[in-house]
Amino acid sequence: MSSYYNSSIVKKWSDVLMTPRQLLKFVLRVTGRVSLLRSLVLAVLRATIRMIPAGRIRDTLVGPVTSYLLPSSYRTVIKMPGGTLLNGGPLDIVTRMILYFGSSPGGCWEPRTLSLAVAIGHQASDIIVAGAHVGVLAVPLAQAVASAGARVHALEPAQIMYDELLRNVALNGTSNLITERLAVADSTGAGKLYLQGVRSSLICPTKGSTDDSEEIGVVSIDDYVGRTGTNVVSLLVLDVEGAELAALKGAANLLSHVESPDVIFEIIPEAGSVESAPADYLQTLGYTVLFIDDDYELKLRLSSKTPVTLWPIGLGPTSSRYFNALATRRPERLGALGVMTDPITIPESAALS
Repeated sequence: MSSYYNSSIVKKWSDVLMTPRQLLKFVLRVTGRVSLLRSLVLAVLRATIRMIPAGRIRDTLVGPVTSYLLPSSYRTVIKMPGGTLLNGGPLDIVTRMILYFGSSPGGCWEPRTLSLAVAIGHQASDIIVAGAHVGVLAVPLAQAVASAGARVHALEPAQIMYDELLRNVALNGTSNLITERLAVADSTGAGKLYLQGVRSSLICPTKGSTDDSEEIGVVSIDDYVGRTGTNVVSLLVLDVEGAELAALKGAANLLSHVESPDVIFEIIPEAGSVESAPADYLQTLGYTVLFIDDDYELKLRLSSKTPVTLWPIGLGPTSSRYFNALATRRPERLGALGVMTDPITIPESAALS
């Protein structure tokens, strides 16, 4: 009799009983299927998340709890402080920050990088954003510089992100925003885009990875500028997941032009160092490279009046997952744009490294 209970009944009950985590997941998924209940829980979740400082609890609420509650297709329109409308949802960390913090006065994703791009973009010329994602920078940037007659070219290779980009463009009726589903590299042709969840890159992932890939059109920035008849490019923004150097080499003519653009690009510190091949390449072309002090740890404590501050690239935060940098051949004009380039205190992000 003892062996009967051990081998049969106990096994069956262990299959039925849920752990607390499994029970929470089940309750949230059931709740997420009922529109009214989902809206109520989401409102409570948003209020709670906004009160909690960055850390493990907030990460759990923004991450797994949000995934359990919201269907993958869920999206809702959020009005940003400047009036831009963007879809928030569970797609990735960016759309989740839009969902929970998009209406916050200080912005929800790299607010000082956006402010810097707007300041540079008010020059009645073209801006190219490669790796535009869902448009969290490109859409508000296009709206902000429209009055100056500037155009924004938003290039995004991943189909899932490009579809979201188009939805956000449609929400705002942004006529000076040109979108194309393209990747940028050092030459034009066809390429393979490696997919890791919702992330994508032209750089092959770790050996042995079983992640998917998709064929994609690839263009050099020089060829893109020639094909589109773009006259003057004031700003080039690169968020291309490790392919920055190839993208810059594909813009050699543009970068050597007498009216060469400023460049905002991403640096991923490795082994405690902020050394960067793209930064080195730009410096050989006569560019000064500066670290953009921004909210990379998603503390969301910046106010809408927080000034843009730039530091020598050597002060970039080595402990951060990434940070943005500005490369310019005209650093002397940054002060006129309202940008601080000679602050006297150590940036918080560098102090944390």
